[in-house]
Amino acid sequence: MHFFVAVSARKDMQAWYVNTVAGEPSERKGQYIVSFHGVKFLRIGPCGSEYSACSATGSAPTKGRALDHIGFEVKIQAAFCKELEAADVKLAEPYSKFRHKSVANAELTDYWGTSIELAAGLNRFRSKQT
Repeated sequence: MHFFVAVSARKDMQAWYVNTVAGEPSERKGQYIVSFHGVKFLRIGPCGSEYSACSATGSAPTKGRALDHIGFEVKIQAAFCKELEAADVKLAEPYSKFRHKSVANAELTDYWGTSIELAAGLNRFRSKQT
């Protein structure tokens, strides 16, 4: 997954994902990378490159677009949401076990407009194949 943001915001975006959702930082070919368990990487490149679809000021929010949101499976979600709120991360949708029939979730938006869903219980839908 690639994000394109203003050059001055790339390091901040990487730090936000590392600190907020426990990503692992790295750099590759002049781009900032954040890796997660189950996701090889989020690549954070500069707007204005040949592959970006954004202006030099940044990309548009994701809500209601082709990529509406990204999601992360979080095992101890209620406690994690409390930690986020204590760190002044505003939840767009608070933690709930009842919003969806079989998955607990919460939603937040990063500073660059990407909607993020935190879900608990999705792993039971994972394929049994090895």
